[in-house]
Amino acid sequence: MSFVNQRTREIFQTASTDVTDSSLVIGRDEQNSAQRALRKTLAGLNTPPTDQQLFQGLDALDDNASDGRDTVSISGRVTAALYGRAMDELLRQSLEADDEIHYWLEVERSRYRTMRFLLQTFPLRIQRLTTTFVSSLRHRNIPLTLSTLRVGSIRRLFPTTQHPSELLVAAFPHLGIHHSSFFPDSPLSLTRDECRLRRKNLEAIRNDRALRLGLLAMASHDLEYSLSHTCSQTEIDQHTQLLRLALNVHQGVAGGVSSPKPQRKVFDELDECKLIHNEDMSLLRRPSWIMRSWPRLLLVPPATYLFLRYVYNSRESIKQHVHDAVETMRSFWQSWVLEPIRGIILTVRTGGDDGLRVISKDALKADMESLERMTFDLGKEKLGFTQAQLDAIHDQIQQGDLSSVLRVYEEDIKSPIRSAMTGTLIRSLLIQVQKVKVDVDFALSGIDKLLRSQELTFGFVGVAPALAVVYLSFGWLIDFWRGGRGRGKFGGKRQRRRVWNGMRRIEKLLISPPTPEDTSSQYLALFSIFTAISDPGARKMVSNRDYNAESVQGGVVIDRDGMGGGSTLSPLTNGLLLLSSTQLRTFAEAYLRSSNFRDEFLEDVRDLEDSRLSVGQKRLVLERMWRSWGRMLGWDNLAEV
Repeated sequence: MSFVNQRTREIFQTASTDVTDSSLVIGRDEQNSAQRALRKTLAGLNTPPTDQQLFQGLDALDDNASDGRDTVSISGRVTAALYGRAMDELLRQSLEADDEIHYWLEVERSRYRTMRFLLQTFPLRIQRLTTTFVSSLRHRNIPLTLSTLRVGSIRRLFPTTQHPSELLVAAFPHLGIHHSSFFPDSPLSLTRDECRLRRKNLEAIRNDRALRLGLLAMASHDLEYSLSHTCSQTEIDQHTQLLRLALNVHQGVAGGVSSPKPQRKVFDELDECKLIHNEDMSLLRRPSWIMRSWPRLLLVPPATYLFLRYVYNSRESIKQHVHDAVETMRSFWQSWVLEPIRGIILTVRTGGDDGLRVISKDALKADMESLERMTFDLGKEKLGFTQAQLDAIHDQIQQGDLSSVLRVYEEDIKSPIRSAMTGTLIRSLLIQVQKVKVDVDFALSGIDKLLRSQELTFGFVGVAPALAVVYLSFGWLIDFWRGGRGRGKFGGKRQRRRVWNGMRRIEKLLISPPTPEDTSSQYLALFSIFTAISDPGARKMVSNRDYNAESVQGGVVIDRDGMGGGSTLSPLTNGLLLLSSTQLRTFAEAYLRSSNFRDEFLEDVRDLEDSRLSVGQKRLVLERMWRSWGRMLGWDNLAEV
């Protein structure tokens, strides 16, 4: 629901409290057909009416010229409905002008966009140059020959003095408006100046419509108060006069409120307001789609032909490249993603017992038993160990103690040749070799246990790079697809940047509100009528805010406390704020549908639109929005993007 629809609904809800009941009381005593028709029409105006219901109300007013209570009630509700339609039209015009301002600002800021705009409008500039050139030759009775097309002849015919030449003005019409003796000679600079002039004119149109919108939005509270209490036809006529003045953009109201059927004239003035706006915007809008797209339409067919011919001529190599790329992706998927994941799952299921080992399970046990038998046989056959000593050999071998074998070895090396021939030197050496093998197996067994305890970690470390590549690739594809559709997260960076600009503009409006530059009699008439119909007591009851009609001076509402704590916005500032808040509302309704904070965001927008809040309170609302949604919508680093 837009601000205008919400405001209109509030007016009708307030107006529907007492008047309908009183009209029913009147209906008990007066049973004539005219009263029944009026009550039926009044019952249809309890809610914001459709066009058909509104025309029925106008017909009822035309048929009943009296100032009865039912007639005044119908007149007030018709005026409230016209207020809604007028505010909606002014809001639409302001949004259109603001959108065009954003377009020209982007063209003006970017050198590439400026060059592209110059290229897009090049045929139109050539056409104007040709027309001006031919017309000038005909005016001077000079025949069109090849000699007149030379550069020297053209410079003599169209000299550039302190002011731009006629041909230069034809190519860049804004030079004929300024009549300045200082102008750039670069086509790019001239194009940028043209964009800047269009933007300035559009800003003037936007501010004009926003001022009228803000004025009607502020006056709607007085209308709401009048409709909720007993009001006279004079008050309704004042609101009608203000409404007609707000819709007549370039001229005053033809005839005062005493003219017949002033409310019906509002419909005609609405249509006239649309026509005037289209006329004002005709030379300031961005170029048409055909003009913006003709370079692409001109270059796409030959580029497509060359591309298709290259593809056809290189079809075999392209087919091979595609085949290699598919095989590469398939091998990557099978070997570096699926197989490691299967290995991780197998490790989790079996505990890692079925995988590769540094040493087999029974190798250490077999070597230990072999060492024990070799030592036992040596002690039994050569050393004459007792049964008790032979039984202790098992425990000594398990503890790695070969002291008995080493003592024999020490005796044998005293006479190594004899011991090697007849003694136990060779057997003791072989036993020590077996002991070294057992020690090596024991060390390898420890390493094997350590590796198997970390096998799951190694599996995840091995598959992590492949999963990262897959994640980044799919994320890029998804972002590319969403970005190509203009959506992205929360509308993409482009939409979030526009909302960021809107938030910044609202903060600027609340800190340093602008002043209207136009001080014509029409503006003075608007403010005089607004001041006349404003009732401070009524506004305080309806809006619950500190408002003083005398503080409206030239469209600026004075901030009497210095901090905006008890002040209200001027009509221009209020209109521009409503314009920016409407853009925030449109963003939330379009791009925050699937988020879990859309309702909270819209609630903050409604607080910004609420005229009952002072300037200081709206600043607090704005700080809350920066704090609540800044990081979530990426506003904190959006300027770096």
